[in-house]
Amino acid sequence: MLSLAEKLAVAGSTVLSLEGHLFDSGLINAALDVVEAAGGRFDLIDINVRPNPAAASHELSLRNKSSALLQLTLDEGRGALDIVLARMRELVARMPLAQASVQELPDYCTGVYDRTLHAKADAEFQPASAGGVAAPAGGVAAP
Repeated sequence: MLSLAEKLAVAGSTVLSLEGHLFDSGLINAALDVVEAAGGRFDLIDINVRPNPAAASHELSLRNKSSALLQLTLDEGRGALDIVLARMRELVARMPLAQASVQELPDYCTGVYDRTLHAKADAEFQPASAGGVAAPAGGVAAP
C-alpha cells in the first residue's frame, strides 16, 4: 500500500514528449530548468538526435528536429505538475524558432515511474566512485 507522500508523487508524475529543434534553440535546457525550478525530478527516457546536414548550418528550417521523452515527478502532486506543464507550454510558445511541441503522455509508463520516484532516495546518499567511501549527494568523499 502506498503512503500519502507516495500517492502524491505518483499523481505528480508523467511523461512528456518534446519535439522540435530542442538543442539548436536551447529549448531542452530551458525545459529541464523549468522542472528543476519547480523542485521536480526528471529522467530522459528516450531521445532521438541526428546530426544536421552541412548545408543547414545557417538555416534552422533545414536542420533535423529532435525528440525526447521526459519522465518527471513533482512530489506535491498533480497540481504542481499542471503548473509545470503550463510553464512548458508557455516556454514552447515563447521560442517559435524551436518549432517545438510538448505533449503529455500520461499512459506511457502505465503508472510505473521508477526512474524519477526513486531518484529522490538515490540522491540523498550516493556512493563514491572509488575506495568504498560514500559521499552525500553533491558532496565529495574524503580520501
